[in-house]
Amino acid sequence: MHRFPAGLLLLSALLPAQAEQLMVTFGSEYFSWREYAGDSKLLEETGLRHFAGLEAESTPAANWVYGLRSRLYLGRVAYDGQTQSGTPHTTDTDYLGWMAELDFTHHFLTSTAGPHAWGITFSFGYDSWLRSLRDKGNVYGYDERYDVGYGRLGATYSGNHGWSVQGGVKLPFYTSETVGLTRLGFDSDPTLKPKPDYSLYASVSYRLNPRWNLGGYYDSYRFRQSDSELVTGGGSLYSVHQPKSQQDTLGFYLNYRF
Repeated sequence: MHRFPAGLLLLSALLPAQAEQLMVTFGSEYFSWREYAGDSKLLEETGLRHFAGLEAESTPAANWVYGLRSRLYLGRVAYDGQTQSGTPHTTDTDYLGWMAELDFTHHFLTSTAGPHAWGITFSFGYDSWLRSLRDKGNVYGYDERYDVGYGRLGATYSGNHGWSVQGGVKLPFYTSETVGLTRLGFDSDPTLKPKPDYSLYASVSYRLNPRWNLGGYYDSYRFRQSDSELVTGGGSLYSVHQPKSQQDTLGFYLNYRF
């Protein structure tokens, strides 16, 4: 599985040299992460994250477009949850991550057939982030490292006057979460496998001029509870799992075309 993100990183380096269009992108997003035990919410994190990235796009054949998006993102968000003993607790959580996504779009009408074009798009991506809960008072934080491979399937529509919209479904096909429990006195850092679930995404963009695009988007993840793993600490045996989790982001961006 590690060959997949390595391949996307290689494409990130090679495709811009071959692309017909090269863009830099930057923006911000409102981020929300929630975890649940049944119908009870265990914690919620909310706040702003910021990103910068590179996009490449090419048209290898009539009505076909392929593109690559890569981003680095970071932010500090507010944590409102509880300790392992169930005591209410608030702190901050730092996020640092990168993602790369390769997408293919087929348009059903050529640009010369009319001002409107429908299409279908499918994508493969890899998202890797570090989630760091900060120490506060006598409560120690810890790190979680997530690696997620996913696919998207959706529809796209390009209208006149520079508008385009896109939306569809998203499903992870690979999940891995390494929890840094040794900092809390445990003997190992377990690796959990949150179970993937379907989620939705949507975006809208507007071409301000030949160089600049303005856009907004909604993105999400849905994970079902992972299986439990056994860890030891202080001579005792513990069972740990990742609860059902939901992530939603609502953001905006600017693209500059070279």
